[in-house]
Amino acid sequence: MRSRIMFGVLLVFCLIVQLIAPSSSHAKDDTIELQAWGKLKSELPVVTMSFSPDSKRLVSGHGNYGDTKVYLWDVENGKKIKEFEGKETSGYGVILSDVQLSPDGSILVATHTGSSSDTGNGIIVWDVKTGKLIQSKDFSADHVAFSPDGKMYVTSFESQLKFWDTLTGSELMSLEFPSNIRSIAFHPSNGTMAVSIDGSIMIRNYNTGKQITTLSTKSDSGKNGYYRENLNVTFSQNGKFLLTNDDYTENDLLAFYDIENNYTRMELVSGSFDNGALFSSLSDYVVATSRYKGTNIYSFPSGNLVATVDHDNDYNGKAAISADYQNLAIPNLYDIILYDATALNQKKLTGIRLSPSSLQIVEGEKAPVEVIGEYSDGSTEKIKKDVEWETSDFSVAIADKGYVYAKGTGSATVKVTYKKLQAELEVTVVDKNSNDQSIFSIAPKKSFTLQLSGGKSPYEIQTVGNGTVSVTVKKDTLTIKGLKEGRDTVFVKDVNGVQLSFQIVVTPYKLTFKK
Repeated sequence: MRSRIMFGVLLVFCLIVQLIAPSSSHAKDDTIELQAWGKLKSELPVVTMSFSPDSKRLVSGHGNYGDTKVYLWDVENGKKIKEFEGKETSGYGVILSDVQLSPDGSILVATHTGSSSDTGNGIIVWDVKTGKLIQSKDFSADHVAFSPDGKMYVTSFESQLKFWDTLTGSELMSLEFPSNIRSIAFHPSNGTMAVSIDGSIMIRNYNTGKQITTLSTKSDSGKNGYYRENLNVTFSQNGKFLLTNDDYTENDLLAFYDIENNYTRMELVSGSFDNGALFSSLSDYVVATSRYKGTNIYSFPSGNLVATVDHDNDYNGKAAISADYQNLAIPNLYDIILYDATALNQKKLTGIRLSPSSLQIVEGEKAPVEVIGEYSDGSTEKIKKDVEWETSDFSVAIADKGYVYAKGTGSATVKVTYKKLQAELEVTVVDKNSNDQSIFSIAPKKSFTLQLSGGKSPYEIQTVGNGTVSVTVKKDTLTIKGLKEGRDTVFVKDVNGVQLSFQIVVTPYKLTFKK
C-alpha cells in the first residue's frame, strides 16, 4: 500500500518572530571575577585604545594638554612595538581624542581636538607596518571610525561629520547635524552608520549621506521631556543590533535597538556606564565600563551579569576586549591593565528551547517533547535530567519526563524549567473521534509506505506504542511495519522542527477510516 501525506498539514505551527521567543530564555550564570595578568606602562595618561583584528596587538593613545603619544603593543609579551610620531604640539589646549586601526590593521588614524589657535591639533594617519606618516590634516576631530571595507574613515568635530578617502586622504563628503556628535559607528554590512547626538541617534547611508531614520531617546517617563545623552553607539558584528548607553541622572542604562524589527528599542540593564559599552566579537557579550563602579560583562541579549572587574577611581576610559576572547584591556591612568578573559570563551549554557515548537495531539495519546540546550559556542545538546515540567491546564494536557499526555480537547501551555531557564510549548488537543488526524490500519507483519511532501529532510521519527510498529525513513518515504496488535502514534519531525503525527492501528481485521 502506498499513500501520500502532506507534511505539516496536521500541525498547528506558529512562527513567532521576536528578539527573545517565548520558547527560549537565558540564564543568570555565576559571576566570574576576571584576574589581571599583565600591565602596559606609559608616561602619559591613557585616552583610548583598541585591539588589532588578529588580537595580537593593541594600539593606545595617550595624552595630556599639549603632549600626546600613540603606541603599538605586542599583547603576548607586553612589549612596546612602535611609537608613532606625528605633529609637534605647541598648543596647551591640544588633546588626543581617539585612535583607530583600519579593519585589516594596516592603517592607524589618531585625532586631536583643541582650540583653533593651537597648531598641534588635527588628524594624523600612519602606515602601521612602516610607522610612516602618510596623512596630516589641520582639522580638529573628536572621534574617528573606519568603514567596514576600510576604504574610508569618518571624523567628527562638534556637529560636523567629515568623510575621508583612506588611500588618498581626500575629503569625500561633509555633513552637518543639529547638535554635537557624541559617537559614530558603521554597520558591518548594510551601508548605514549611526551618529549619536543629544537626544537621538541618526541612521544614515554612509555612501550618500541620506537620512534613513531617527531613533529618539527622549525620556518617556514624564520628566519634562528631558533627553537621554547617548554617550556611545556600537553595532553588533552580526549586524542585528545597535547598542547605546544612555546617561540620565535618575536612570542610567544600557539599551539596544533590534534593527531587523524596525529598530525596536529594548532596555538591557540599568546602571551607571559613563565610559561607554561595546559588543564582544561574537555579539554574545556586552562590556560596560564605569569610572567609579568597575567593568561589568553581561550576556547578550539576556542582560545577565557574567563577569566583573573591580578597579580604582583612576580608571579613565572605555575597556577593550580582543576578538579571540583572550584579553580584556582596561586603562588605569598611565597604565593599561590586561585581564585574562578566556573564561568568557568557555562553553556555557545560554538558553533552552523545546522541540517541536508547537504540538497537536489526539485526546488520550502522548507525544515526545525534547528540551534542547543552547550554548555559547553555538552548539546544542538534548537535556534529559533535572527538568521541571508544568502545564497551564491539567484538564487539557499534562507533561512530565519528556512527554505530553493529552487529557481533553482544548489548548494549554507547557512550561519547562532548567537551571532557572524557561521555555514554553503551545499544545492543542483534538477530539479522538475527529477527522483532524490521519489514521491507518495494517495487519501484523505487513508493511506499507507513506510519501512525505512539504517537509525538509533529514527527518526524525518517534513512536509511543511500545513496539506496536517499526518505522524507517529513506529520503521522503516512510516504511511502516506492523509488529503486534495495538495502537500507535507516529511523530515525524523535519530538520526545521516542524512536526506531523498520525495513528497506526495494527489489527488482522480490515478497518476503514476517514482521512
